[in-house]
Amino acid sequence: MSAKHRAGQAFGEYVEACGHHPTHDFHAGFVDGYVDVAQGGSGVVPPIPPEAYWGAASRTPTGHQRAQDWFAGYSAGAEAALSSCCAAYNRVPHRGIGPAVHVTSPGPPHPAY
Repeated sequence: MSAKHRAGQAFGEYVEACGHHPTHDFHAGFVDGYVDVAQGGSGVVPPIPPEAYWGAASRTPTGHQRAQDWFAGYSAGAEAALSSCCAAYNRVPHRGIGPAVHVTSPGPPHPAY
C-alpha cells in the first residue's frame, strides 16, 4: 500500500475520531505530513507552506488562514504516522550492532538519531 493511500485512510480515521470534517487545506497538510514520515522523514513541520500558498491570493486574511490550516494538518498527519507502525518500518533491519539507518532516498543511508 502506498504512503499516500495509507495517509488517506489515516485521514478518514482522524475525521471519524474528531467528529467534524476539516478544511481542504488541513487535509492536504495531513497527507503531506503523513507521507513525509511514512517515507522516512522526520515529520517536522516545514517553516513555509507549499508553493500553492505563495501567490497573491494567499496574501489575504483568508489565504493566511488556509496556510495555517495546512500547517495544522501537516502536524496532525505527521503525528498520526509517527503513532502508527509505518514509521517503524523505515529503518533497515540490523542485528543490533550500531544505530538503525533511515532509507529515505537513493544514496547512502543516514544514521537514525
